Amino acid sequence: MNFTLRHLEKIGTFLKEVYQLQDVATLRATICRKLTEVVDGHNIFLGAHDMRRTLITGCVVTNPFETPDFIEIVHGALGQHPLWEPIREGGADVRCISRFATANQWENTTLYREALGMEGVKDHLSIEFGQRRQFLESVGVFRDRRGFSDRDIATMRMLMPHLGLAMENARIAKSSGLVGDIAGDVLVRTDRNDRLLHVPPEVAAAFTANMGTPLTEVCRWMAVSAETLRRGALEITLAPLRVRHAEYTFDMRMFHSYDADGGFRILVRVSSARQPVLSPREWDTLHWIREGKSNDEIAIILGLKITTVKTHVQNLFRKLGVESRLAAARLPLKRHPGITPPPSGKTANLPPADPPDSGSAASQSIPPHTESPPG
Repeated sequence: MNFTLRHLEKIGTFLKEVYQLQDVATLRATICRKLTEVVDGHNIFLGAHDMRRTLITGCVVTNPFETPDFIEIVHGALGQHPLWEPIREGGADVRCISRFATANQWENTTLYREALGMEGVKDHLSIEFGQRRQFLESVGVFRDRRGFSDRDIATMRMLMPHLGLAMENARIAKSSGLVGDIAGDVLVRTDRNDRLLHVPPEVAAAFTANMGTPLTEVCRWMAVSAETLRRGALEITLAPLRVRHAEYTFDMRMFHSYDADGGFRILVRVSSARQPVLSPREWDTLHWIREGKSNDEIAIILGLKITTVKTHVQNLFRKLGVESRLAAARLPLKRHPGITPPPSGKTANLPPADPPDSGSAASQSIPPHTESPPG
């Protein structure tokens, strides 16, 4: 397929957006908002699918679904989708409804009459990546008329490896702490019926009856957030919740779990009115983060296990109230109200919060904290 120069420029601009350093939720939002600039459609759908149980374990769309209980209706009739079995079986890498079913065949399904038809989906162009008979992710273009052009199909075929790679890059960026998503937060999980599966002890107070009125706020927020996400709302647009109990503040965000449970992740950041204190090793770790060192390099420099360094990094994020290494490195510490020096006798040297003039003595690298030898 030969593309025009203008179309290739649009594809290049789109790929530049998806290859930006970003977390998974932000990448999904980027795809939803930008894909229609290269493939014409009235809605973009990104889904995670449990192929063994014929379930959608999470989805986001550019324009949230208006149909009440949309996901539950889809679960009951997902096997009727003309693309479901072809996707399971493999073969063609790009598929659209209009090439697998006539208009009458599609419009006579329960899936169309009670769900997708209500959303104006006359045709659906889809690409997938993952394990076809287990779990996979899809990127789809919904269209309110039948028929996708050869150019549309060729464009999606070209984009497919790039979108899969961009998604993997986003996961790596998140797990390595380069971008914020869960670093420094406490993870609470729910199942498909919004029941809490596990509540870590450090945030248990936010989900127990003795919290009183704030608990009612949490329950209401969970119900509204879950319903909003089930309609395909972009996760990054979902309103967070902040509640206070005693001396603690709990900041909460909700995301799809995108796993077999089909529930949600609630990320809770806990802060206290009491000022946190960094330990000497946390000061050292922060120093080397500011010097651009990786966790592996910090472990070698400080003579620690990599798991210990990761624990220090997570504690730093939590205490500093940041979500990434870059944010921690840029934090103007001398103005940060929550950080106090190490206890007496455990002083640590720290690089200046604001860069000094080039060539000054203060501009030289300052070594991390070292214990004074006994005696």
